Amino acid sequence: MNNLFKPLTDDEIEEFDQLILKYANDDDLSITNFIEMDAFLTAILCSPTPIQPSQWLPRIWGANQPNWDSKEEVSRYMDYLFRCHNFVSTILKSSGEAFTAAFEEIELENGEIVAVYSDWLIVYLQGLEFLGINRLPDIIQPELDLLKQYNEEENELDVPFSYEKEVEKARRIEIAVARIYKYIREEIYLPLSNQTYVREGKKIGVNDPCLCGSGKKYKKCCGRSH
Repeated sequence: MNNLFKPLTDDEIEEFDQLILKYANDDDLSITNFIEMDAFLTAILCSPTPIQPSQWLPRIWGANQPNWDSKEEVSRYMDYLFRCHNFVSTILKSSGEAFTAAFEEIELENGEIVAVYSDWLIVYLQGLEFLGINRLPDIIQPELDLLKQYNEEENELDVPFSYEKEVEKARRIEIAVARIYKYIREEIYLPLSNQTYVREGKKIGVNDPCLCGSGKKYKKCCGRSH
């Protein structure tokens, strides 16, 4: 199996989570943990047109590009990032409404496990806004409206709540996300061959330094994910 399509192990997810926090910027846009990364990548994969890593990588780090401590760390970070990207892509394509998101899970005193979906949902919706998706066709808009509604409601565990209701909400969010992805891919998605492409900014050549700052050529770093 190509390494870029190898799912992350639990230990790798933990290390990636630490690297994400280490290289996050102190601003509201920066992705700060693995749960937020999963949400952002899920949103990016809902893009109605092809989108390159060079377009969405800066949004992960926020205001400034990371000041990497070593080439080894940037290599591990990028490897984990694109393996996570490809895994989420595979799940979205293959699982349909059985799609599962990387919600935070909390164990209650009675042993029941409940998903805390608020942070994931906030970043997912921010990801859609980054893509310019604020409204969808009427047939699928109710799914987006539902996500926005849940985002406005509290998902707190330190106040009285209904376990059954929260489980239902978490599942409903996953189904809505899966339906939005499916609709965009099947009804809206426009590959480059069918559109007039207007490039924003300077073209990145395959032999140019990668924008992530790894020091590698683009074709051997972020460009190899496509």
